[in-house]
Amino acid sequence: MQPHGRPASFERILSWPPTSDRSTLYANHAATQQEIYQTAAISLPSPGQHLSTVEDTAKKPSIRQRLITRWRVNKSDWIFTAFVVALQLTFGVWQCYKYSTNVAVQNAFGWGVGLAKFSAGALYPTLFFLILSMSRWLVTLLRNSAYLSGVINFDKFRSFHIRMAICAFVLSLLHTIGHVSGTLVHGSDPKFRVAVLELLGNKFEEISYAAFVFSLPGWTGIVALVIFILIVLCSTPPARRWSFELFQYSHLLIYPMIFLLMLHGAGNLLQYPALGFVLALPTSLILLEKMSRLLRICKGQIAEVQPANNDVMQLSFPQTKASRWWSYKVGQYVLIRMPSISTWEWHPFTISGCRDGKFYLYIKKSGEWTKELSRLKGPQIVNVDGPFGAPCQQFYQYDHCIVIATGIGVTPCSAILDHMYREKRHPWACADGNRSRLGQYHVGGERILPRFVDFYWAVPGQEMLPWFADTFSATATAEHNQNLGIRLQVYITRMKEKDLISKEKLDHMFSKEMDANINSGRPDYSQLFFEHYEKMRFMQQIYRLGAGKKRVGVFFCGAKAARDQLQVLCYENTLRGVMEGSGLEYHFHPEVF
Repeated sequence: MQPHGRPASFERILSWPPTSDRSTLYANHAATQQEIYQTAAISLPSPGQHLSTVEDTAKKPSIRQRLITRWRVNKSDWIFTAFVVALQLTFGVWQCYKYSTNVAVQNAFGWGVGLAKFSAGALYPTLFFLILSMSRWLVTLLRNSAYLSGVINFDKFRSFHIRMAICAFVLSLLHTIGHVSGTLVHGSDPKFRVAVLELLGNKFEEISYAAFVFSLPGWTGIVALVIFILIVLCSTPPARRWSFELFQYSHLLIYPMIFLLMLHGAGNLLQYPALGFVLALPTSLILLEKMSRLLRICKGQIAEVQPANNDVMQLSFPQTKASRWWSYKVGQYVLIRMPSISTWEWHPFTISGCRDGKFYLYIKKSGEWTKELSRLKGPQIVNVDGPFGAPCQQFYQYDHCIVIATGIGVTPCSAILDHMYREKRHPWACADGNRSRLGQYHVGGERILPRFVDFYWAVPGQEMLPWFADTFSATATAEHNQNLGIRLQVYITRMKEKDLISKEKLDHMFSKEMDANINSGRPDYSQLFFEHYEKMRFMQQIYRLGAGKKRVGVFFCGAKAARDQLQVLCYENTLRGVMEGSGLEYHFHPEVF
């Protein structure tokens, strides 16, 4: 059966590889390669086998191919990182050269000035971007730009923030070492007293080590470093696992630390106090954002709390007004505060759907806060901040997509499906009036643009399937999605023999027109990526697309172990595309808050 009058070629791609013939496909992998990859100059590994394990060295990718792949996968991250590093080196080297070649400064304070000033110069852009990366407003606004999303990898802003914090901590230690073991020792030596007085004038009544330490630049720098050490210690993985609240509250110390750093440069001993001006803009933005969140405590609204199943709660509340410079986009998340549970805690949750002017969230019991939420029923007062930008916003920027979720991580998937169903003119839709704009290929006399979305969902039990099945079925059968191929594979990880009958019943949740299957056990992601790659090459063969670049977005929300594996698979399948010349690229977007 061909829903919506789709051409047979479209249905062949949608169902590739046929479920009943998958074993045959893998058994005859060599024959499949000869048929589909006629122009391939190399033999490729079998499904599930990593490229690095191929024994024949002729089959291994070259260094050039690996570099090309790394560039395609990490291009945006590398460009932005190179820009920041260039700023660090520019300011650091400039400061070091300026004071190392100043005869008066060297006579007064010696070698320590060069190290201290290099570190101080590099700290200017480091602290600027460190504070700026804390802004949810900024990330949300920049994510709304398709161009900037392609230049800067906002999915890695969290890891970028961590890298900047580590870099700032190391530079702060070097700055302190340069002063404590070099500058102050040299400057407090009586032999250099005249040189110090000539350089500083009457800024110090007494020239001694203690006088330098207890001066305004001295004690503010030491206290700021002690606070920084406390923040770092409370941010280590063991500390976060022990108490996430301690991690959150310790980050509030960054504000007195910034104030002390501004005072640190206000002493104006060797140069103009520029640090305060460097930190003013990002600090003001963060403080404005925090103040706005505090004001939202006074703007409570009624939310309905009800159980979705034994482990998941549904939270629904009226859609927040566009009080920012942006409006809600599919895939975004909100920060929720429940006064009946905690006075100060805000928790991020992905918006799983927006219907009839309401946001719907699905929250799993996984911690103390969520366990307290599960004990609540009926109307509750909540405070909402957001929505904020998330990786799924880039969904429509790709040619094809893979969406992978484990457990309650299906909420971003639900949001995407809900948007595809309710928004009849979404970017991948083929509603009347959009067909000429969207169409690119002629097949059977009809001009279409085939798009494919593969959903993979691993879930412990069957309780969450009914509501997701309804959303999937409605989206897959919608008239405006006639040129959109959607495939769903559900993996029930704890299915027992007694559940096999209910499995057959669950298969009837989905229309026979749709490609939806329910499996027992855990998904083999390596095999799934192999299947997807085969399907994309099969599509290239049918439509005679050639070797043009085809970008596949891989969106994931779930456990860290699976996330690490998927990141490697995205790299390896992109490498496979480079080796074959197919142009296929797999770009990984894990859910981050």
